[in-house]
Amino acid sequence: MVLLMFFLGIFIAPIVVFIEYYFGKFVLNLSLNDFLKSLITIFLTIALTEELLKYLAVRLAILKNPEFDEPIDAMLYLIIVALGFAAAENIVTLITLDTMRDVAIISILRFWGATFLHTLASGVIGYHLALSMRKKFWKSKIFILRGFIIAIIIHGVYNYILIKADNLVFYIIPVLMLLSAFFVLRQIKILKKKLSICEI
Repeated sequence: MVLLMFFLGIFIAPIVVFIEYYFGKFVLNLSLNDFLKSLITIFLTIALTEELLKYLAVRLAILKNPEFDEPIDAMLYLIIVALGFAAAENIVTLITLDTMRDVAIISILRFWGATFLHTLASGVIGYHLALSMRKKFWKSKIFILRGFIIAIIIHGVYNYILIKADNLVFYIIPVLMLLSAFFVLRQIKILKKKLSICEI
């Protein structure tokens, strides 16, 4: 199941690129100022698309599987999908580079940046998915929606800083990643105290 979810993360990467490309073209043709177009592109075209596809991979492939039997599984499987997705992104990025020095530098930056980001954002959604499983229908949807909103904010803010902050990116992004990591670790600790079997 771990390998399946990892390769599903890789598989959804080209689908994400396809959606982002065509939705991005649609956004560029909207009658809005550049700032609004930038926000829509960063938070909806990129962040929402990527988080939604990672979530759907888990939702459709494993949510009803008997192996999915503990609250913590929701976070773990979403994080594994995120790692597969990030691996695909990293490979595409690295094969376009010319020198081994560039490969080494970008690999380090992407590990502490993009890979870590995908892991944290998917972990947040996984936490809220786990909490939603013991709630009534509408309450469960609210939990999942809250998870998406938090994940999209983390993902979108990261992308916005990366694009707009210039030299400040090396100071702001580590702080954002560390705060997000503490948030996710706290969520893991909470789930470990929950009942061992989910009512799915």
